[in-house]
Amino acid sequence: MDLALVVSPLSTHAYADVSVDGCACRLASYHLRHEVAELRANGLPTFVLEPGPEAVAAMGHDLLSSESCVAAVGAACLDVGRCTARQLGALRDTVGHRRVA
Repeated sequence: MDLALVVSPLSTHAYADVSVDGCACRLASYHLRHEVAELRANGLPTFVLEPGPEAVAAMGHDLLSSESCVAAVGAACLDVGRCTARQLGALRDTVGHRRVA
């Protein structure tokens, strides 16, 4: 395997409050960090996509709300761009520039 792509919509450090949502997201984030560290320690480059503060704010506290759906999807798309920009350089260094035949 060349790369692990982790999509983790429930893990985030964006919740600063002590709500049930915030605690659940921080717990998911804690477990994610340990799992990613283990993958990387075993030599597997890992790319993580998780919501940032803008996406969390757009989602609100009701993850099933149809009213915030459009804003949440838009914020999530922008988050993917930000995550990619932050991690792309490290991935290039680790995986290298490979051409697909």
